[in-house]
Amino acid sequence: MNRKFIVCLIALFYTISSSAYDFEKDGIYYNKTGPNTVEVTHDGDFTDGTQIYIKAVIIPATVTNGETKYNVTALGEYAFYGCKNLISITIPNSVTKIKEHAFDVCTNLTEITVHWLVPLDVSAEVISGIKPGSISLIVPAGTETLYQAAAGWKYFGSIKGNVVGNIPVDRETIYYSAGILTVNTRLSEQIDIYSTGGALLYRAWKSTGEATFPVSHLPNGVWIIRGNSGWVKKFVK
Repeated sequence: MNRKFIVCLIALFYTISSSAYDFEKDGIYYNKTGPNTVEVTHDGDFTDGTQIYIKAVIIPATVTNGETKYNVTALGEYAFYGCKNLISITIPNSVTKIKEHAFDVCTNLTEITVHWLVPLDVSAEVISGIKPGSISLIVPAGTETLYQAAAGWKYFGSIKGNVVGNIPVDRETIYYSAGILTVNTRLSEQIDIYSTGGALLYRAWKSTGEATFPVSHLPNGVWIIRGNSGWVKKFVK
């Protein structure tokens, strides 16, 4: 075997194995990424070939450690690396990023359940270490065509819609009149408007409370409006 390759391989495993996790809760390991945010990570032991995640893993949207409640916003790099006994994983819509190689060498993974009404952007490296053609993707009902057209997700063997997105819908008011879209939410956040095909039609930033956006130039049809605080709504112009 090429000596340079061996050195690189050893360096890779040393790097990912030496990454410490900040805390563990209910069998899931987390790294803190901010004052109130965490990402799912590994336990740092890649020597046994099975790692620590087995069978069905359900990632929570929030997790409490001590007196602090954290939003789970990402799956870290190599988070599930080598989990050969992992069969299924459920990802909440609080997760806004899946980092590279998160599922590498999960050779028996057969099902991934997600809760985004608009497919999350994923890089090719996210699924490069698995065989998506042999994995079922379970998505919110009515969003199957979005995932079938989305980069990365479209390569999964089957895409089924039977999940209700776990998205709060009682705190937002959205309406359209005379070319103006009005969005009233309690947060300052980014607003994105997508077509049902997943194309980004419009992006803007709003401050706390009510904000208006001139969108008369957007095509008629069904829009999917998303705030980066986690809510998503369908809207017909």
